[in-house]
Amino acid sequence: MSTKKNCAYLDEYIPVVDVQHIVLGYLYDWQEKENVYSSQQATKALAFSSDGQFFAAGSESGELKLWAYKDNSYKLIEERVFDAQINSVAFSPNGFRIAVGVENNFIYILSEIQEKKLALFEKVKADSSVYSVLFSPEGKYLAAVSTDKIVKIWQQTAPGFVFRQKLSPDPKTKYISIAFAPEGNLLAAGRGNKTIEIWQYTNLKFKLIQTLSGHNNHVRSLAFSPDGSYLASASYDRALKLWELQGELFSHVQTVDAHMGAIYQIAFYADGKCIALSSNDGTVKMIEFENNNVKFTKTIQTNDFGPIAISSNKAYLAFCFNKFFIKFYKNSCNELLTKQKANGKLREIIIYE
Repeated sequence: MSTKKNCAYLDEYIPVVDVQHIVLGYLYDWQEKENVYSSQQATKALAFSSDGQFFAAGSESGELKLWAYKDNSYKLIEERVFDAQINSVAFSPNGFRIAVGVENNFIYILSEIQEKKLALFEKVKADSSVYSVLFSPEGKYLAAVSTDKIVKIWQQTAPGFVFRQKLSPDPKTKYISIAFAPEGNLLAAGRGNKTIEIWQYTNLKFKLIQTLSGHNNHVRSLAFSPDGSYLASASYDRALKLWELQGELFSHVQTVDAHMGAIYQIAFYADGKCIALSSNDGTVKMIEFENNNVKFTKTIQTNDFGPIAISSNKAYLAFCFNKFFIKFYKNSCNELLTKQKANGKLREIIIYE
C-alpha cells in the first residue's frame, strides 16, 4: 500500500514526453515534496512488451501491475496479487502473454494482455523458486532459472507449455543469469563458476556449443545486442565484458572496469550502440561502444541498485533502485520534467527531456 504526499497517481497514468525517452528507476530521496510516495514493499521486476505498448512491475509482496501506453502516457489497466514474492516478469514476443516467476515454485502465464486485462492462462510448475524467466524471440520456448541451480526449458504448444529439457552439465554449479539472442537460436547462461555457456536450440533440443571464460566471479547478468552480433556479460568481479559473434562462435573483444562494486544488471539501448549498467557501488553508468571502442557517457549517483527492463521499440530503459523510484530519461539525461508514483517501493516517476 502507498502513502500519498501531495501528488498525482501513477495508478492513473505515467506522462511520457515522447517515444525516445529512457526509463530509469532511481533512489535519490528528493527534496521536492510534490509527487513523492512511500510504500511498504520492494519492486523486484520490471518489463516492457517488445513494442513498448505495455509495462509491468512485480513486487516482493506478490503484487503485479500492468500499464498500457496511450496518448503519450502509460495508464494503469490491471493489477493482480500472487501469494509470494515476484522475482521476474517477461512478455511474450507478440505481447499477448506475460510470464511471472514467483517464489512459490511456479511460473504464472497470464493472457489477454491486448484486451487490457490479466487472465490466468496456465500455472507452470518449476519445482523451486523462480528468479528469472524469459521467452525465446519467436515465442516457442520459455526458459527459467530457479534456486535448484538448473535452467529449465518448456515448449509452448496449443494446449499449453510442455516441459522439454533441463540444462545442467555441472549440477554442482548454479546458473544465475540467462539471455536469448534475437537471432540464431542461441541461449546464453551465466554460472557461478565464472563461465558463460552458449546453447543452440533446434528440433526441440538445446545443445551446448561453447563455454566462455574470463570473469573472476559469478556472471550476474547477460544481454545480447539487438542485432545479436554482441553479447555483454557482467559479473560480481566489477567487469563488463563484450563478446563478438564471429562465424558461429563468440570471441572476447573488450573488458571494461565499469564500476567500483559488483555489477547487478545490464541492458542494451535499442540502437545497440549503448549499454546501461547498475551496480551496488551506488551508480548507474551509460557506456557507448563502436568498433570495439568504449566511452563512458553518463554516471548517475544513487544509493542502491535493482532490476532493469528495456523496450526495443520505443527505446525505453527502466531501472529500479532500492525499489523506490522510476525515472524517465531521454538519451541526454537533462531537464527534469515531472514525477509520478510507481509500483511497490517505487515512489515516483520522473520524466527527463
